[in-house]
Parts: sequence; structure tokens; C-alpha cells
Amino acid sequence: MDLLKRFYDAFDLISESVNIFIKNIWKLCLFQLILFGAALVVFVPCFIAALALVALRLPGFNPNMTEEVMVQMIASDPVLIVSLVILLVITAAGTIAAGVIKKAAVSRFIVSKICGVDITIKEAFKQSFSRAWPLFMLTLVIILFFVTFLTLGSLLIAVFASMGYNALAVFFGFIVFAAIVFLAVCFLVYLSPLTAVVVIKKKNMFDAVKYSYSLVKGFFSSTFGYMILAVLISFGFSMAAGFINMFIQGIGAVLIAIFNGITVLQLVIGIFMLICIVAVNLIAQTYSDVPTALLYVNREAVLGDKSGEIADLAAKYQDEEDVNVLPSDPVPFNKTPRPPEPPSQDI
Repeated sequence: MDLLKRFYDAFDLISESVNIFIKNIWKLCLFQLILFGAALVVFVPCFIAALALVALRLPGFNPNMTEEVMVQMIASDPVLIVSLVILLVITAAGTIAAGVIKKAAVSRFIVSKICGVDITIKEAFKQSFSRAWPLFMLTLVIILFFVTFLTLGSLLIAVFASMGYNALAVFFGFIVFAAIVFLAVCFLVYLSPLTAVVVIKKKNMFDAVKYSYSLVKGFFSSTFGYMILAVLISFGFSMAAGFINMFIQGIGAVLIAIFNGITVLQLVIGIFMLICIVAVNLIAQTYSDVPTALLYVNREAVLGDKSGEIADLAAKYQDEEDVNVLPSDPVPFNKTPRPPEPPSQDI
């Protein structure tokens, strides 16, 4: 298996990621469907609780009110504001946790497939749940870092603007934007294997960050190119899903018009349209977690610490003549170079 024998560049990894995605598309869709269900389990109770709070605290509240009147009524009740903020935080935290666990489960599933282990979706989620806390905390730290950075930058821009230094505010705004883009790229590249490192290597918090960095260090451009290609492919899948959804909706509208007056048949057509749209969107979204898992497998086999299931499997392939070779090093990785041959004695 070349993936475990040599350093893959961006195009090699993209080709392999699409191949793995196509081979396992239906099981990967189930992961996405489970995420969708988990998000609903979090969102629906919080949404109902928010409506109940508004109804109890504001008896005169009417959904037909203007937005300005609604805001004034809600702002007049501090208890309601705090309660709604708490519900919003719970919803956001639950959704983030569900997404992190799903990404971890997909990583576990793909790594097991590559290692030749036929793992079930239930087992993949079970193993990802065992690593949920460090994954959630790392994700939360990253989100809080960006939110804090953006908030402080926005406050400084507002201060400069209020003092009349508009040109300075615009310049500082550009600096903040450039810094956020730079930091986002660094996080995208250097922490791309992070989820798999936490789940597969079972490293915690900042040990996982350091190890993830070590797998990418020295190969920034290759990893960056790969992640950009992966993002573009994911975007392409989403665009295709959008066009297909428009087509499905158009066909559905025509069928409903044809069977106008037949309520049962119109209901069946509507349900079928909904199922088709959900299925198309699930397929489009399932690819996004595959590239990072595949990147981890290749970098762990070639640049890792030579311990763990990936290293054990890679060692079997690397014992062959065609061992892994890094692009910046002509000597096979982790192999003793052959001594030079003695000069010929022929006269």
C-alpha cells in the first residue's frame, strides 16, 4: 500500500481521498445522518424552551410584531435575556460537540478501513466518545481564541473610528482581517491531523497539538495545497447538491401541479422530495472529514513516532524494497543508507 510507504503530495492525497469516499459513501452518509439527528435532539428542546420562556415572561408577545418592538420587549426583561443566552450557549455547545464526535468517529472508521479492520459505525462512535472531552476542549479553545481576537480587534477599530481616525481605523481593520486569515491558514494546516491524533494516538490537549504540528512541520506548502483542494472539492459537492435540489424542487412542483386536488398524492410527492433533498445534501457533506483522516494516516506512517497501529502496519510495507522516501530527503525514511561501493580495481 503506497499510502503507508511513501510521502504523498497534495494530488496523491486528493486522488486517494476521493477513492475512499466513493467506496464508503453510504456508510459515511450514515455518520452525517447521525450528526443531523444529534443536532436536532439538541436544537428542538432548546427552541421549544425559548418559545415557552417568551410566552411566560411576555404575555403580550405577538409574532406579527415588528422586529424593533420585539427587541424592545425582550430587552426589557433581563431574566429572559439571560435565559435565552443560556439556551443559545447550550445549543451551540451541543452542536459543536456533536460535530466534533462525528468527525472523530469518521477518522476512526477510515483509519480502521485502511488498516484492514472492518469496524462498525457503532464501534467508531464508541471510541470517539471515549475521546470526546479533549476533542471538545481543544475545539472550544480554538473557537474562543478566534472570537477573542476578533472582538478585541473590532473594539480597537470602533475606538479609532469614534475618535475620528477613520483612515487609521480602516488600516487597522485591514491588519486584523489579514491576521485572522493568516491564523486561520496556520490552524487549517498545522492542526489538520489533530482530530485523528486525539482519537488514534490518544494524546491529550496540547500534547496532541504538538504532535499534530510535528506531522506537518517542514511540509507546509504541500499540506496547504492539499487542504485547499479538499475545500474546493467539498464546495464543488455542495454546489452540485444545490443544482440537484433545484431540479428536484422543479420536478416536484410540476408533479404537484399535475395532481392538483389529490391531497394524498401531493403529500407523498412532498415527502419524497424532502427525502431526496436530504439525501443529496448528506452525500455532499460527507466528504469533508475524509481528507484530514487520510492526511493523518500518510503523515503518521512516514513522519510519525513509529508507534501505534499505523506504524505497525506501515512497518510491514516499509520492509519491502520500495520503502517510503521523503521529497526533501533522498535517503529512505528511517532506513540506514547503503555505504558507497568501493572504487573499481580494474586497471
